[in-house]
Amino acid sequence: MSRSVTFYPGTLNGEIRLPSSKSVSHRLLIAAALAPGESIVRRVDPSNDIHATVQVLSALGAAIRTESGSGGSVDYYISGITPGHSDTVKSADCGESGSTLRFLVPVAAALGLPVRFTGHGRLPERPMGELIDALTAHGAAISTPAGYTLPLTLHGQLTPGEYTLPGNISSQYFTGLLFALPLLNGDSRLTIAGKLESAAYIDLTIDALKTAGIHIKKEANAFIIPGNQRYQPFETQAEGDWSQAVFFLAAGALGGDIRLTGLNPESAQGDRACCKILRAFGADLTWEGNTLRCRGGDLHGCEIDAAQIPDLVPALAACSCLCRGETHIYGANRLRLKESDRIASTCAMIRSLGGIAEPDDDGITTRLSHLHGGTVRSFNDHRILMSAAVLALKADGPVTVDQAECVNKSYPRFFEDYRTLGGIANVIDTRDEL
Repeated sequence: MSRSVTFYPGTLNGEIRLPSSKSVSHRLLIAAALAPGESIVRRVDPSNDIHATVQVLSALGAAIRTESGSGGSVDYYISGITPGHSDTVKSADCGESGSTLRFLVPVAAALGLPVRFTGHGRLPERPMGELIDALTAHGAAISTPAGYTLPLTLHGQLTPGEYTLPGNISSQYFTGLLFALPLLNGDSRLTIAGKLESAAYIDLTIDALKTAGIHIKKEANAFIIPGNQRYQPFETQAEGDWSQAVFFLAAGALGGDIRLTGLNPESAQGDRACCKILRAFGADLTWEGNTLRCRGGDLHGCEIDAAQIPDLVPALAACSCLCRGETHIYGANRLRLKESDRIASTCAMIRSLGGIAEPDDDGITTRLSHLHGGTVRSFNDHRILMSAAVLALKADGPVTVDQAECVNKSYPRFFEDYRTLGGIANVIDTRDEL
């Protein structure tokens, strides 16, 4: 049984607390699981991707318990993975989470654990080749089906040394190795071939490593990772998610009055750049103490380099087709490898409602559009569905989107927060394809 959701035209106004950053939460949970003793990560908002990381960490040997936190969040109490080799192949289901898979395959290899990684949705098709090559060149034995990433079966013990990875495929490759290499019995060097895209995600990783007492030296095109380091237990709180903030900030830019709490204005999250971009559109964004407020303005198109902020593209594209003139989003070719081909699916979403959106190999061009109601495919992609919720506010009729449950991947309470701000989101069970 799937579900669909129907959104109605209107305006969003009011205040909500943003859920914890999925990117930060993944990293803190992994760092905690690699530390002996007990660590506490507070105020994590559960989602399918976070659940996948917790399940895999448990499969690798971490002991994890939870207590209810404030505002529906969860506090995680994590006792670290006990070192030691095992001949028993562990089963690790990564769900649809690319972060879980790419972060924890190198970690399992560093721990010398035999593991069979599985996953669902598009995850078996998402690239891992360069990371697998780097691991197998340093002691890991990895087998996968022809043409697919999963199921991936891992054996062997990772060894320290010289690692090189392309910077334009996935920053997640680097994060996985940055977690793993400090555990090895010698020093390593991780070299970036070409330009590192989504570099801010590496900053989040290094912040999480510092929290656990791990030291990494950054050079111009490489990371120097001393071996024989020991993760230290810690207690901390996950900060709010800038990747989710963009949907409600875009709604504010389109004529609402939105106030968001829980965000760190100095965050290392690269998606904090949504503020600068929405201001470039003409929106009015201001900090009022610890609350970020966004209101509409005279919106106009602009140029957007998305190389460092690919997750923002669907929401920004949705907003841009309601701005005067033309917007060109470029540097986004990696979007074709996400939960959906987000260049194609974003354009399909906008066009389904009468909007103008032209794809190319590197991005999307949009122009001011008049939007009608209708039906939209989510492509089972949480960011496409939430972007359609923004577009629906300015359509001239209701907008129905399929596979409403896909928001559970990152933001299970999205519909609740949307309604809190005055939006209408009617979710129904359905067996019918849109």
